[in-house]
Amino acid sequence: MRAWGLVAAACLTASSARSEDLVLALSAQEITIASNFAGGDLTVFGIVKNAPAGGGPYDLIITTTGPAETLAVREKARVAGLWITRSTTDFPYAPTFLSVLSTRPPEESGAGAPPPSERSGLLGHVPGGVSAAAAALIRIQERRGLWLQDDRGVAFLDPSLFRATVRLPPNVPIGAFEVEARLYSGGSVVARSTVSFRVAKAGFEAGVADVAERLRLGYGLAVAALALLFGWAASAMFRRD
Repeated sequence: MRAWGLVAAACLTASSARSEDLVLALSAQEITIASNFAGGDLTVFGIVKNAPAGGGPYDLIITTTGPAETLAVREKARVAGLWITRSTTDFPYAPTFLSVLSTRPPEESGAGAPPPSERSGLLGHVPGGVSAAAAALIRIQERRGLWLQDDRGVAFLDPSLFRATVRLPPNVPIGAFEVEARLYSGGSVVARSTVSFRVAKAGFEAGVADVAERLRLGYGLAVAALALLFGWAASAMFRRD
């Protein structure tokens, strides 16, 4: 009898499990940057598959991250009339590019809204959590156009089809990017999916970058030699007899 009870409980649990699935697609798999690159848009399309009847309403958060590196925030102070660096806070493995798009602002609540712990936007991606240095890092990256947040950046075109636009600034870093979508219903994640794309240099800039990477010593010596050559040429042109 007890065994039958366990089987019934298992069947009930299986029937109550969510079956939603997310399928993502991008408008481009590679963004190429040339000397005239002035920024661009990357469109994220998606569909919610296997949505049960009455499975909504849904909320969605789409996060795009660029290559990670150590970012630093330097606090300066005025000493004897001079501005000097008083302290430095490093943030290892921080995304060089960050875009957080969602279906609604964090202050709005609803049946499908994520819990507050998952609606922290940019701050939720700063290593080390909440601090004055973390807030300063967000301000710096936002001024550079490298960290972006749009609380209405994701739109459902119908109950299962959605789209979002990731804006890439002219100074977007080079490398591999990841787009993660998390689907919420009833305050819980019911599906997630990731896709990736690359940002790469093209044309003459790509050739120079490739040479600089493969022949670092030779590239450095060549740049130093060119600097000396142009300095000598400028001196010769403006020399007074």
